[in-house]
Parts: sequence; structure tokens; C-alpha cells
Amino acid sequence: MALKVAVASWDGEHITQHFGRAEQFIIYEIEGDTYHSIETRFNNPGCNSRQHDENLLSQSVELLADCAFVLVSRIGPGAQALLSSRGIRVIEAPIFIDQALERLINSKYFKNLATREKDNGKEN
Repeated sequence: MALKVAVASWDGEHITQHFGRAEQFIIYEIEGDTYHSIETRFNNPGCNSRQHDENLLSQSVELLADCAFVLVSRIGPGAQALLSSRGIRVIEAPIFIDQALERLINSKYFKNLATREKDNGKEN
């Protein structure tokens, strides 16, 4: 059973982007204790010069609808609420992607979630 994680990153090494300004998300698949990148999804950012376009933010959330988590450097409360309403968990972690994914995999919360998802037969 695999879970998908979206990472807002420019360089593929660090979590570098604010959710509302992210032009791309690297999608990782986690299965057990391992993870790997499966694709890059390009995004039309919903925030520019302190202006928010609710339609574009909604499109960003829809783009990531099959992901269980989103890792970002920062996120505003409106975008976080939109993601949460879809059952997508947000983690602010402006660190190395590998470090963040390893912390996530080793977290008690993730292990409990993965067990529940497996028991329910749900795959993201």
C-alpha cells in the first residue's frame, strides 16, 4: 500500500516553495520505509504580489487531490484550510526533501495513518 506526498520544490533537493507560489510539485510515493519520486506536476500559482486567486488555489488543491501529504516551506491559512477540507495533511518544513520524508516515515502519526489506510483498503 503506497501513499503519495507532494513536495513544493524548485531544485528537487530542498523544500523551497510557499504553497501559493509553487510552480511545481514533485510527487513521491511512500511504501513501507521507502520512497521514490514518481512525477512532477506543474501548477499555475494562486498567489502573486500578495493577491490571492481563489480559483487558482482551488485548482492547486485539485492537482494534489490524490496525495496524503503536502510538504511546503510556508502556507497561508486559506490554502491550508482548502487542503485540510480534502483530507490532505500539510507540513511546513523548509529543509532537505530526504530529511523531511524520512522524518515523516518515522513519525508515529504516519505509521498510524498507513495502518488505518491499509486496514480500510484505501490507497492514495
